[in-house]
Amino acid sequence: MCKKVTIIFGAAVIGLICIYFKFSLPAMETFVFAFVLAAFPLLVCYAFGSERKHRRIGELAMQKNMLTEEEVVSIILSQKKCTSKFGEIAIREKYLSHFEVDSLLSEQSALIA
Repeated sequence: MCKKVTIIFGAAVIGLICIYFKFSLPAMETFVFAFVLAAFPLLVCYAFGSERKHRRIGELAMQKNMLTEEEVVSIILSQKKCTSKFGEIAIREKYLSHFEVDSLLSEQSALIA
């Protein structure tokens, strides 16, 4: 199961458990209930946002003809096996230089901001 689905599923389960206890146990503090309800959208934004960032740097590299689609897929598969970042794997596998990764990251930051 991918990270995004796991986070959303976990947050939904926690939210449902808290809703159950809120109505079963009237002594449950309101701020705990509100915290859980506020955490769900934040977890969803984190799950979607982090994946978008990793995907975007690969797309930028392909648009600039720095990487082929096969190389991007290879990096993404390596990324799923370990906790390294996209740029770190690209440098380690000698697909990109440090300068190229820095250039892509600065361009990525400009697009996200």
